[in-house]
Amino acid sequence: MPADAPEPRHPHLILARELSRFVYDDPAARHARARGELIRLRRGIYAAPDEWAQLTGREKYLAICRGYAASRGEPPVLSHQSAAVVWGLPIIGDTPREIHVATDERRNGRRAAGVRVHLSRLAAEDVVWHETGCS
Repeated sequence: MPADAPEPRHPHLILARELSRFVYDDPAARHARARGELIRLRRGIYAAPDEWAQLTGREKYLAICRGYAASRGEPPVLSHQSAAVVWGLPIIGDTPREIHVATDERRNGRRAAGVRVHLSRLAAEDVVWHETGCS
C-alpha cells in the first residue's frame, strides 16, 4: 500500500454460521434483510448497511474477500487481483467482480458463484498469510 494511502476500513462481517449468536435463524435473517438490517454480500456473508454504505469499492471488495476466506473450512489461497487488494497493492482497472483463488487440486465438485479458481502448483513456502486471515 502506498505510504500516503489511508488504512482500509474493515466492516464487521456476520457469517451465516454466526447468526445464531445474534438470535437469528434462517427465516429471521431473511426478515432482517427484508427490513434492511442486514445486507447479503454473498451466500452466507452479511454486513450492516450503515457500515457498508461508508466503504469505497475497493474496501467492499476486500470485505467480500475476507468474508469468503472466513466462511471456508480451510482458508483459500487468494490470488491475482484478490491477493493484490488484500496486500494493499494497486490494481489496474475497475474493482474486480470475482474472487480469485489458487489451488493445486483439480476438483469436480460444486464451484461457488463469483469465485474464479486458478489451477496452480502451490508450494507451502509460496503461500503467505496476511493479518486479515487471508493468504
